[in-house]
Amino acid sequence: MTIYEKVISDINGYLDDESKKQSIAQALLCNETTNEEISLMFTNIWVARFIDFTLLKLCIDYYTKKQNIIHLFDPIGERAQSLHIDSPHELEEYAFELVISTNGYERFIGRHLWDEFEMEKSDLDILSLPEEKQIRFAISILQDLIFPQRRLKKLMPLFNSSSKEVRKVLIDSLSLYTMMYYNVVKKTFMEFSFIKTEELELFEELLQSLETRYELELKCKELHIEYMFPDVYDICKNKIPEHIRKQFNLTLNDDSFLSTVIMGRGGGWRDKDGNVHQLTQVSYPLEFPKMLQSMTPLEYNEYTDLMFKDWSKQKSHDEAQNY
Repeated sequence: MTIYEKVISDINGYLDDESKKQSIAQALLCNETTNEEISLMFTNIWVARFIDFTLLKLCIDYYTKKQNIIHLFDPIGERAQSLHIDSPHELEEYAFELVISTNGYERFIGRHLWDEFEMEKSDLDILSLPEEKQIRFAISILQDLIFPQRRLKKLMPLFNSSSKEVRKVLIDSLSLYTMMYYNVVKKTFMEFSFIKTEELELFEELLQSLETRYELELKCKELHIEYMFPDVYDICKNKIPEHIRKQFNLTLNDDSFLSTVIMGRGGGWRDKDGNVHQLTQVSYPLEFPKMLQSMTPLEYNEYTDLMFKDWSKQKSHDEAQNY
């Protein structure tokens, strides 16, 4: 009997709720439990209902120390989202502490929970925090170079931080991110009012220089893929609708909820009674980092190393050097 099967047996048995919870906790925190079994326990509603906030924190602490949290953030995030409904303030405080942790794997799951909880809408006042926490936040929240819509709204107020060090770290952290997501960063930046500082002026100069650069890029035909690689561009352009047709045919052949409809003129579809209905347009914008795919393998390794770096070891090293 596997560990997961034993948990299911205990859940279906005559144990009281406290004993069932202990059985689940032992399984989740057992070194022999596989990632697949952990995922199954987090996603099985009859098991997951026993995973409360206390047990969730124990699991995250255990998995970050084992460094296997990157394989489990989806099921953990799903359970955390359920708990967030009843205790939003408590979960958001915990997520923020993970975001600014010295442990890189805790920062990783913290950012994931930040996105799950949509904490850009929270009442977190970043300027009320101590200088060290502001600095950690400025570095960590952009470290994985994704989801600008979720990350920037709570970060931009740091331009008004009373600490010059915080503002300097903010500029360093934002520079690469701005090159990745220039339009989103500029749009978010324009939504705020800032106190004039040296750091603010430097960032405004960066935005202006990037705007000039991208305007020149658009005028340079040599940088356009359809001009430089017309054959490749045409192949890709033709393959996209071909791929969509294949996937659609596979779906229709599969016994699914989709069915064949008759298309009418003017962009509509005709039902069985001959009535024409307008097609519904569904779209979802997704920002993509402009330069991430252009990294060399060495640059990408450096990027991931920095993302999971243990800041406590770096701090000890710096203190020893100063001593």
